[in-house]
Amino acid sequence: MPFSSIPPEIWLLVKDAIPPSDMRTHVCFYQASPRFAALYDSLADPDAFWEDVCTMCAIARFPDEHPSVRTWKAIAMECVDVDGFCAGSSKHPCGEVLLERNRAMIREAALRIHKARNSDAAAPLETNKLLRRDFYGDLAPEADKTLHPLCARSYATFPGVTQCLVDGDWGRELRKGKLQSDYAITVHDVLRAVQEDMEEPLRVGELWEYLEDHEHCALHALSYRGVRGTLDRLRTLSDVLQTCYVKDTRVVDNTHLDGGRHSIMFYLK
Repeated sequence: MPFSSIPPEIWLLVKDAIPPSDMRTHVCFYQASPRFAALYDSLADPDAFWEDVCTMCAIARFPDEHPSVRTWKAIAMECVDVDGFCAGSSKHPCGEVLLERNRAMIREAALRIHKARNSDAAAPLETNKLLRRDFYGDLAPEADKTLHPLCARSYATFPGVTQCLVDGDWGRELRKGKLQSDYAITVHDVLRAVQEDMEEPLRVGELWEYLEDHEHCALHALSYRGVRGTLDRLRTLSDVLQTCYVKDTRVVDNTHLDGGRHSIMFYLK
């Protein structure tokens, strides 16, 4: 039977057989032929379908993206076209490896929520492992938005939250650490908040607090730089993160406090 003579009902069955969370296959099927694209575009609310696909893969909008300007379909297409077939690595995943990890984290979060409801306890949140990166001066969230949209758009926490505070045990509060969005906070949102303060000079009190909390890093630096060399080296948050690296990120629940919110905490080695 010629390809063109296969009735649309058959192709509709093929489309419906694709798991709703399989973003790559849906995008590729959509782009394969105008006939296939019509199966999606003829839905009652086509963009609601693509929103569900993105949500099941823990892919979110950025706070400044209005639905009237950038559709969920456009977001899904960009993620797959640019980043969907990236090989990546275990340390810096992308492509299907990252999508599958996001889907797994969504499933685990749903299970935690279910268990918490049965025990009348708050469900714990997990941070995205993409936040646990080395800050060797290569923090470039704005570039990542274009070059690695899957990473940039991935939820920062599982389940996702629409507001949080970004903080760390590095001796200072971030100027733009309070994040809020109509959608789930993304990895890009969190890393951008850190980047905003990377080159801000540390005050004496902030430097002292950092040295007190991370004496082992300071002693290591003192052992071969001396006091003057160490203090000269520790002038900004960027210097701190290159001296005492990020060991872990965790979510601290401060929602029980007046005006409190979840905090994404960076812990240094």
